Amino acid sequence: MSSTTTRLSGSQLTPEPHPEVFDEYRDHLRGLGFTETSVRDHGRFVRHFLIWLDADDITLDSIDGNVVSSFFRHDCGCDLPFSKAIPSDSGYSVGPVTRFVRFLEETGRTFHLEELDQNLGLLDQFLQQSRENGYSHRALNVFRSTSRHFIVWLHHFRIPLGQLDSSTLECFFEHDCYCGLPGIYTGWRKKERAVYQPSGLTRFIEFLIDRGEVSDVFPSPTVADDGLDEFRSWLRQNRNIGEKTIRHYTGTITSLLPDLAENPDQFDVTQIRDALMDKLESASIRQAKRVTSTLRMYLRFLASTGRCSARLVGAVPTVAEWSQTTLPRYLAPEIIERAIDSCDRATPTGVRDRAIVLLLARLGLRAGEVSRLRLCDIDWENAQLRICGKSDKETAIPLPQEVGDALLDYIANVRPRVDEERVFLTVLAPHRAFKESSGITYVARVALERAGVDRAKFRGAHVFRHSAATNLLRSGASLRFVGSLLRHESLKTTALYAKVDAQMLQELAQPWIGGNAK
Repeated sequence: MSSTTTRLSGSQLTPEPHPEVFDEYRDHLRGLGFTETSVRDHGRFVRHFLIWLDADDITLDSIDGNVVSSFFRHDCGCDLPFSKAIPSDSGYSVGPVTRFVRFLEETGRTFHLEELDQNLGLLDQFLQQSRENGYSHRALNVFRSTSRHFIVWLHHFRIPLGQLDSSTLECFFEHDCYCGLPGIYTGWRKKERAVYQPSGLTRFIEFLIDRGEVSDVFPSPTVADDGLDEFRSWLRQNRNIGEKTIRHYTGTITSLLPDLAENPDQFDVTQIRDALMDKLESASIRQAKRVTSTLRMYLRFLASTGRCSARLVGAVPTVAEWSQTTLPRYLAPEIIERAIDSCDRATPTGVRDRAIVLLLARLGLRAGEVSRLRLCDIDWENAQLRICGKSDKETAIPLPQEVGDALLDYIANVRPRVDEERVFLTVLAPHRAFKESSGITYVARVALERAGVDRAKFRGAHVFRHSAATNLLRSGASLRFVGSLLRHESLKTTALYAKVDAQMLQELAQPWIGGNAK
């Protein structure tokens, strides 16, 4: 008795479901070059799938991603002709079953959308465009794998590409992965949620949106109404404060407002001081000074618009701190040179990083000033840089030969040819300017680590600024010259660096009037 037509169930002979489809599929596998052992192994999983379909009264033409997922998740009580049930959650069973479903689609037994080849063609166009835009081989592989997975998922669940929306995209990122399509996407061999690369898929969908293939599926970010928009505008227009500082101010005020009255005209001294005490209970002196100055600024804003009494500004206590009690952290000149030399000039990243570190070390620039440097800020003829410092104050400073050569090497030979005014860009595509100062800080930190500097003590770009000032003073430069280089408004700020030269201070120190008496 043929096993393709009947199976033994207890003392009953039960008809085998879809024997002609099963035999045709095995011949199909042999035609693809599968060995008899592989045909037999695949056949066991496919027979399990057919028996489960028959038991649940699911027809072949209705198979889709939901049906396949249900099969892999079912608690197996199937009446199998095997001595031992095949676990439906076996990762190995994903491939045979999805290959069988693809066979049903190709032979017209199962309905599917006729979009697969078209969508894969769109993916090829996207990859070609990304390649021309300078994306690395590694990035292209991520784009290809993630986007193919998405296309296969759409195919399995019979979702037209033109009907893609944000909820559909969310379903993809949340689905338990049993995807697979021979020759296109191999799927995952473990029953667990796949590790997705949202950035790769996002770029593919952005490409589809630009082509008009899908509508915009990315919802515009919504900004919570914290009631501080007028305060932000006042800071920009009346105080000329940068956006980063404004974010710090509004964040601090947002944390204080729950402890204050709902209406500013009801603020009183007791409320203000109680709110500060709760906020500053475990804060450092530096944090306390930031919070008090921020609240003082907010009360000035309210007073200027007539919403509270101007006298409340004085209700904010001043945090006691001795002036210039700390010493700036600095590095010796030989360590600075080692950090500069650690940048590999044979690589694009090393050429860029060397120019960045030289700007920090030779000119004492802040990380934000380097990140904001534009091509038009470099005056090659007069050997000057136009620096946009704190409060957007512009200053022209000399451009030393060494720094100018490093900038020229980067801009002429390494910098990507993109429409971007900022000087320093990411090496890998998409070539974008650094976001604020964090990218510059990272470059400085890595250079210091290569130079063998303890990361716990010296964490970023500002140590180059401290070191430049300190080493200039030690070499005989005047405070006024150093203050001019660092663009300090007051010599009192520059005087902080004079304290680190202990040897010079000992020479200036006067004898103690008490002599050596104990």
